[in-house]
Amino acid sequence: MSRINGKTERRKIILFSVSLIGIVVAIAIAASTCTAFDKAPEELDISEKRTTISELIPNTDEKDMEFLSSCNIYAVYGKTEKIEETEAREKSVDRLSAVTKAAGKDLQPYLYPEGPVHGYGICYLNYIEVFLYDKRPVDYATTDEIYRIIDYHGRAQGIHDIPVVFTRSDLVHIN
Repeated sequence: MSRINGKTERRKIILFSVSLIGIVVAIAIAASTCTAFDKAPEELDISEKRTTISELIPNTDEKDMEFLSSCNIYAVYGKTEKIEETEAREKSVDRLSAVTKAAGKDLQPYLYPEGPVHGYGICYLNYIEVFLYDKRPVDYATTDEIYRIIDYHGRAQGIHDIPVVFTRSDLVHIN
């Protein structure tokens, strides 16, 4: 009997340890915050939009600012950094690509047509971009859930405060 009780006690200890680890991970992930526009992006005048973008994505040059101003950015999570060196940029893209690949299965329930996401990938400005179908309703609770998945896989690969930009867009139609 003591052998069975010993196994039961070890299982209880392991389950308790796993529960504590889960709580610590949940707290760490909850600490990541979303930055979003105070108004809908289409309601901002160009100077408000540029100011908001430069706060969300620091060190943005004029060419990149024009590109970002043309996007319908919904929310930004994590921290984006501008990387100048080609080798460092390639390494960063490889790391972000590995995160999207690892997160793929967990992101399935959010993919169109069941969910609002119709695509995701790595932007040349060094962040993961998630495309939300603009004809589907979406809220920050949904982007929070999606970010938690990506952040979890990023942390598993040593990336903390992983940069993710959510953009509203129409579906791509190929003729």
